[in-house]
Amino acid sequence: MEMVLPKNYVEIDQEEMMYLEGGFSIPTWSVAGTITAATYAFLAAAGGAVATGGLKVVLGSMSLRNALAAGIVKAVGASGIKVGNALVSSWLRTIVSGGVGGVANRIANHLDGRDGNLNGWIRVF
Repeated sequence: MEMVLPKNYVEIDQEEMMYLEGGFSIPTWSVAGTITAATYAFLAAAGGAVATGGLKVVLGSMSLRNALAAGIVKAVGASGIKVGNALVSSWLRTIVSGGVGGVANRIANHLDGRDGNLNGWIRVF
């Protein structure tokens, strides 16, 4: 004997199932944007007026760039505090923006995949 579906059976797609299941989801772009904004806010608060020592810590933390960091810090220190701070903050912004957005997107995509469906939405509950 075969199983027969009722006449009023309707096949529903994944989005309708998620709607029927209930819960709350947020888009991945909002999570990535929040992570990026929080990171920039933290760096702005921690850096304040970015000093040459901050650049030395950022670049000097990588062993391959120790010589480069020392040279940049000397050059920035010689050019004066205002000019040095402007240069350092623009270099630091370039370095940080290259990685923060990518890391934030990876985190958001990882959270998106936790529910087994990579659809651009992170299921909260």
